[in-house]
Amino acid sequence: MPELAEVETLVNGLKSKIIGYRIFDIYHEDNSRFQPMGSIGQVINNISRKGKFLVFSLDNKEMLISLGMTGKLLLGENNDSNHRRCMYFLINGNERICLSYVDARGFGSIKVVNPGDYSGIMLKLGPDPLDHDFELTVNYQYNLIRKSNKHIKAILL
Repeated sequence: MPELAEVETLVNGLKSKIIGYRIFDIYHEDNSRFQPMGSIGQVINNISRKGKFLVFSLDNKEMLISLGMTGKLLLGENNDSNHRRCMYFLINGNERICLSYVDARGFGSIKVVNPGDYSGIMLKLGPDPLDHDFELTVNYQYNLIRKSNKHIKAILL
């Protein structure tokens, strides 16, 4: 699975390339892991990250992308990989580009949801170490451990 810093770098790189583009077509192979319907015709207004999920803010939806263990997002038409799972065709004026999701192991997913509707997807995420409000104090750790019946190793991992 990509590390948090890699996902943050990907978000920052994509922001400069595809914000303002409209999704005009989609190709995908697996309806159980890739549920991008509802995103056609939507404009990508922002890209952010929650944990290791990429969050594309669209006009009135959000697209959540989990890269799984080996997933990558590639821009351009010449990524003819055997492991391409999903392709988004984007347009901005006369400029067209292709955003491909490539995943050799096949553990990633894409889902389009209503804004903020992360039920069952991201509800159990812990505090984000790159968040401005993140503070891993001794009191926070003590309260986390005190309230739990789990083994200390499971809590720390």
